[in-house]
Amino acid sequence: MADTVKPILISAVDLGVRVIQASNEAKVFKKEWDVVKIKVQKLLELLEKALTASSNLCEFPTRHVISIAEAVLQKSLAVLDKCTPKLRNRVLTIIRVSTSQKMLVRLERSIINVSWLLNVSTPSHDGKHEQLTGLPPFAIRDPTLFLIYELMAILYTGTLDDDACETARSLRSMASDNPRCAEIMIRNEDTQLSSARNLARSFRASDTSMIEQLVKLLGHRDPEVLREAIVALTKFASPCNYFHIDHSRAIVEAGAARRLIELSSLGCEIRIPALELLICIAVHVPEKEQVMEVLECASKQPFE
Repeated sequence: MADTVKPILISAVDLGVRVIQASNEAKVFKKEWDVVKIKVQKLLELLEKALTASSNLCEFPTRHVISIAEAVLQKSLAVLDKCTPKLRNRVLTIIRVSTSQKMLVRLERSIINVSWLLNVSTPSHDGKHEQLTGLPPFAIRDPTLFLIYELMAILYTGTLDDDACETARSLRSMASDNPRCAEIMIRNEDTQLSSARNLARSFRASDTSMIEQLVKLLGHRDPEVLREAIVALTKFASPCNYFHIDHSRAIVEAGAARRLIELSSLGCEIRIPALELLICIAVHVPEKEQVMEVLECASKQPFE
């Protein structure tokens, strides 16, 4: 995971250093900006910890949390640049009253966000995650998003023990009840394939609710969502999945075959995964004439 999130963490750390330097150089309202600098230093410490632990961080929540932190630091830097003796006192007073306090609040929120990210991504030596009270600020308006992020992070860092299986069951239940939850989870399969395996293995042969949601996503307009939905379905149909035969049948019965042949005519990023899934289910469900017919059509597709 380090290769994907490390650059954005480096950028955030560099920005934090620049804010501290700018606060040291400010010529006016030193008292107010010294207080802000303390918050920035705390946030910078957490960002540096996140950078050190970048290989353990889950990509999707990391990008979300760090983008918020960067926006706050950028705003702080922009305001600090205005704190020069060239500006009139009236303008500077407005900045002091209306902005420095807002910066403190926003920085504190980002501190809590990054603390949450580190907690769910890097459990203690005993494998447990610290129990934090309340929602992190980024999730106050969308508690469902927070819960999905936290469960995905725990599943990503865990193993197939009882806790991980219980986490997978919770995700399964959320995805079954809410198509939006299923889509958010799919937007997470990119490099977190261990999470996908844990989630797929927790499904019973008779439980096809998640498969049905994934098949619905094959009609999504976003190519990335399409690709990740295909990859997730392939995990269900893969021979390494104990229930792969039952899941393959469920994929066909949910109406995926025809849609997959349509996708097999698109660019290679979609075409190849679609054909791989078609081949996988055809091997496991040979009695389904529909699948064989689809494969025959697929064999006529060009592979430039």
